[in-house]
Amino acid sequence: MSINLAWLWLTEAELPNALARLKVTEGESVSDLPDEFGLCLRRLPTGHAIIVNSEIGPDGFPEIGDFHISGPSIVCLVAEAGNYCHVSGRDNGVEIWSISHNGGDAIDDLQVTGELPIDIEPLRQSALEKIRDSNHTVDHMFSVPIRLAFDITGFFHARADNEFTELVYS
Repeated sequence: MSINLAWLWLTEAELPNALARLKVTEGESVSDLPDEFGLCLRRLPTGHAIIVNSEIGPDGFPEIGDFHISGPSIVCLVAEAGNYCHVSGRDNGVEIWSISHNGGDAIDDLQVTGELPIDIEPLRQSALEKIRDSNHTVDHMFSVPIRLAFDITGFFHARADNEFTELVYS
């Protein structure tokens, strides 16, 4: 089964504003992302939170573009079926950097805008080496943006120890 989801990392202080703008309230706790879900919340011990959305369309997570997040935030879009992922860092709602991979364009595709907060060159070189070792049959570049997001936020969507709260539309 392919994963198609988007997530937003933001400060705990900005979370009430985001939930209000999304018109959702906190519901029941779940031990992992259910197979079929809409919006879920994960609070992190760092004073940040992650809102995960499985209802993404071609424009990703459209709701976050419609409102301003004060302070830093990170948006991650993952579409495994299309070998596409995109991560962007924002400050007060303005995108300041991004990294994306579209395996449909090229197995070694990696697009970067702005100045990334972490040097990805070792990750990129490792991915390129693995691609060569697989005779260009395995898309290892897909993981580079996701790994960058993990290194910044500490969140990986497919990790088994994630605890979430379902978000219910009000």
